[in-house]
Amino acid sequence: MKTKRNPHIEGPSKLLYPEKTFIVECRTSRSQCWPDASKSKKLLPVLHKFKEQLKEIKKKIRHEEPKLKRDDTLFEEFAEWDYEKSRNHNYLRLIREIKKTEHSIYHGSFFEQINNAKLADYLYLAVPAGLVHPYELADGWGLLWVYDDTYIQEMLPPEFKDCMNDNKYHLVQNIAASNKKHILFQLGVDIKDDKTYFLPKPRKKKKSYKYKI
Repeated sequence: MKTKRNPHIEGPSKLLYPEKTFIVECRTSRSQCWPDASKSKKLLPVLHKFKEQLKEIKKKIRHEEPKLKRDDTLFEEFAEWDYEKSRNHNYLRLIREIKKTEHSIYHGSFFEQINNAKLADYLYLAVPAGLVHPYELADGWGLLWVYDDTYIQEMLPPEFKDCMNDNKYHLVQNIAASNKKHILFQLGVDIKDDKTYFLPKPRKKKKSYKYKI
């Protein structure tokens, strides 16, 4: 979160606004990741093969068409290339095959639904270590592996989507609204049928956790 000056006279002088938003979808089984498990089991190896071929074609393009390298990057390891301008016809053909295969796998899945909602700048899938591999994700998603000792490893960084501010506000407000009942319960407040009830506060249980990131 960052602060910016309130343009209006009324209210606080500074307002909080979300600088970047993240959505992390947590899944514990492969069947939770794809709506049609049998289809994904058949097509994911095909998608993996296409993406491995794409890596080789990109390597060839970088060697044969160096002019496609963008000149706005300071460090070589972070260099970006305009692959879509390449004369390599296999690249364009493979991109079409990948998009077609991804649509067959992810259509109707939470990958597609959340991506289309455009609520967050970064999208992550978090799963037990080894459950899902980077090549199995929809384009743009990042992957987190969670180990038994709570160690978290980023296996694939997500792409930055640069969502509109109104969409970010909507996500933050939804998070706050979804936690309203839990917070009120912790404070000893219950609201039912527009009536407010005050209850004894629940006892807090002390637990200690060790997280490694």
